Amino acid sequence: MSTAQTLLSYRAAVEHHRQVTAELGRQKPEPHVIVDGKWAVIKAALDEHGESLLAFDGVQGVAIGWRRWRGRRIPQRALIVYVTRKVSDEKVRRALPKTVTVGATQVRVDVVQTGSFRRHSLSMGGDEIGTSDGQELGTLGCFALDNETHRAVALTAMHVTRGFECPPESGATMSFDGKQFGVVSCGSRTGYDAAKIATGPSVVTSFSIHGVGVVNGWRRISASHDHNCKVRMFGATSGMIVGHIREPFAHISNSEMHLNPAIIVQVPTHHGDSGAVIVDSENCALGMLVGEPDEFPGMRAFTPMSVVLDRLKCDIPPGERT
Repeated sequence: MSTAQTLLSYRAAVEHHRQVTAELGRQKPEPHVIVDGKWAVIKAALDEHGESLLAFDGVQGVAIGWRRWRGRRIPQRALIVYVTRKVSDEKVRRALPKTVTVGATQVRVDVVQTGSFRRHSLSMGGDEIGTSDGQELGTLGCFALDNETHRAVALTAMHVTRGFECPPESGATMSFDGKQFGVVSCGSRTGYDAAKIATGPSVVTSFSIHGVGVVNGWRRISASHDHNCKVRMFGATSGMIVGHIREPFAHISNSEMHLNPAIIVQVPTHHGDSGAVIVDSENCALGMLVGEPDEFPGMRAFTPMSVVLDRLKCDIPPGERT
């Protein structure tokens, strides 16, 4: 695509974004995860019993998903409980209930050993985004449009910036490929993990993800339709990789990481992929990579894109379908 075509595409995206932002301002807020049909009772069980289950020692998170037996999924919906140990810590296993009750319905509790959840590690070099000292680097997830200024901004995980809460913290100066890139204008690690970067005037804006293509907007996760949904992402370290959604709605909470809600995905990421964005078969953005458990290979935790965009007050315009 030529420079002139890119500029026209960007202007069209800005105008569409202005119209959509105005329309959204007149609408009531939507839930970040669509939970309907038979999954509604499992979500009700999580809402009613989730906090008490998280209070048990060794519990790392709760989720709604399919029960598993000897590693294989079986056709029974369950309230999933992630624990640091399943076999050795018999006190935790015995204390956790086998079922919980919602109204007149009993919901099965399925205990899954994950180890401790932690933020995904950063790398030490490469064509990645990081603070201006360049010591620890992650992935530039994608570009978006700011709801107030209608200008392009860059999105990545907040822990890539080494900040915790901006504001009140001053935003870090970020670099990309060793060159000054922009300044963090907003972000947090509380409930989600994402940051918005106001880019410098020399930064070339693109709504494409390398190896993935043009990002076709975003959508909310559906508990009914997104179990085992195939996803793709580009990590600065891993390149383009493929995975699938394991649990579309989870709540992860420990001393290091608090995500509510979270998407649990099976995808083989590596150090330096923090901040990468997963897309579905239509190239709709679904979530941003945050963390992983230390004893469940390939399991990763993502913040839903609907949460990222809502908290950071920006939007991803729909693009050309691929």
